[in-house]
Amino acid sequence: MSLAAEIDAGDGLPVLFEPDDTLDMFGDMVGRALGDLGHSDWSAISAVLKELGLFEALLPASRGGYGGARLASLVCDCLGEAGLATPFAVSWAAIGRFLNTIEGSGPLLDEIAAGLNEGSALATLAMHETDALPASRDFETRLRHVGERWEIDICKRMIPFAAQADWLFVPATTESGATALVVLGRAAFSDALRPYDLIDGTPAADLDMTGLALSDENILLFGKEADAALREMRSMLCAALCAEAVGAMRAMVTATREYLGMRRQFGQVLSDFQALRHRFIDMEIALTKAETMAALASAAVDNGAGGADEALVDKCRYIVIRSAWAVSQEAMQMHGAIGMASETPLGAYFKRLLALSLWFGDEDEALLAQTR
Repeated sequence: MSLAAEIDAGDGLPVLFEPDDTLDMFGDMVGRALGDLGHSDWSAISAVLKELGLFEALLPASRGGYGGARLASLVCDCLGEAGLATPFAVSWAAIGRFLNTIEGSGPLLDEIAAGLNEGSALATLAMHETDALPASRDFETRLRHVGERWEIDICKRMIPFAAQADWLFVPATTESGATALVVLGRAAFSDALRPYDLIDGTPAADLDMTGLALSDENILLFGKEADAALREMRSMLCAALCAEAVGAMRAMVTATREYLGMRRQFGQVLSDFQALRHRFIDMEIALTKAETMAALASAAVDNGAGGADEALVDKCRYIVIRSAWAVSQEAMQMHGAIGMASETPLGAYFKRLLALSLWFGDEDEALLAQTR
């Protein structure tokens, strides 16, 4: 029975509502460390996570780690609350988790996984193409067999942290129409990147290459195996970004609470006005809904037998997007113009929530994804 069916049937509480002292300990530890760090680049952030043993903790239990989507999402939540845009979600939560769960992966994937598990390498996933939404099948990027070698024509857009990545995972379509998953080392793609920053400051890049020669080692998966791998990574990345959005929402709610209790107007603090108190309570309700849905998305990934419950993950994402819009807009309205000033962090959080909410498409796309 799927997790959604278990919930509908009322067959006990899903695992996300069970207390977990280990996760609570990790959350407190990471939250304090990131709070002390302030706004730093990824090298400083990864050094802190490595010192805390987070990369090893993400390993499956069979390999001595804690593992699980819940731990990866917890780290993303802490990063989101600290206002840090990092490659953790795509590189470790999505790609790293996938590599650590497959058997007999071969020397190249073992090398990539080892670098990720040590925190010394960075990988990213190129899913967006010429339209604004990430593709999941029928890719414009084409892979073909030419004589005894492979060639690929790459057409990718908005690749997160591409210029910083050591490895690029590229979904493609073969001549027969099947899906393939290709991996490229930095030397193969770095010179062709067209880098820029997204609205929230996240570094990204476009990549167009024609006739790039590949060896058999670069071709990781074909057909159904490639489709399953991409679905798994997409679901985990979606759950991780939901958790990151929840962290950013929590920071905005906290900042708004403090502002309403400090700012005075008409001889009294703003929190004395009943209308503002009611609107703030609506923000807290939206945050609580988003927290529950982000946890449910992680549980759907962890509990998915042979793959996550993708429809459930997209349902959770829909509610998180709605909550993100509500929280971010209310926070900005209650702060007024000062919310967009550089002296306050609200503007940065607002833009970060916008980017996180739209990465896999807006709320309409989240609804459509449930029917595919």
